[in-house]
Amino acid sequence: MSFKFNPLTGTLDIAGSSGGSLTGVVDSNSIDFSVSGGVNVTGNVNLSVVPADSNYTLVDLDIQTDGIRAEIANSDIKSAALDLVGPNTLLDNTTSTAISYAHATNKFTFIDYSIVRNGTLRCGRLLVVNDSSSATIADNGYVEQGAVGVSFGVLISGANVVIQYTTTNTGFNGTFKYSLNQWS
Repeated sequence: MSFKFNPLTGTLDIAGSSGGSLTGVVDSNSIDFSVSGGVNVTGNVNLSVVPADSNYTLVDLDIQTDGIRAEIANSDIKSAALDLVGPNTLLDNTTSTAISYAHATNKFTFIDYSIVRNGTLRCGRLLVVNDSSSATIADNGYVEQGAVGVSFGVLISGANVVIQYTTTNTGFNGTFKYSLNQWS
């Protein structure tokens, strides 16, 4: 059995040794197949897909009686899965580091975050770009149930991008959780 995926056209071709074949087209990371010839499967099936474009890899392939679903990912993305980091403490009336990461391998960063401070809730998204000598940040919209009293800034320090937070003097620390999605 052989597999060939072309991410530019979204086509995945699977050819069987007995002449049968499956051809599918990607639609929102899933693939619908049409069958030509006979395809018989007995016993265990171990599949390996080597895409035509080496920047793409197969993340998951699910074969069921009603079809096949394949999930693909672009290897340029450093963190395809959004792993939650935290809770971390944001100290009251302080400017300090919230997040730090290597600037050379992460030019584009999307940070989804939440803050709880004295029972007040906030969630938002930080957008960060850097060219290894300077960085820019935008708190790209957030919602909160009141004034949380936290702002963010960014700077380059050595080989790292440093996201800093500044908290107002409320007498309460905050709890900060976040997930990163990055690539260069």
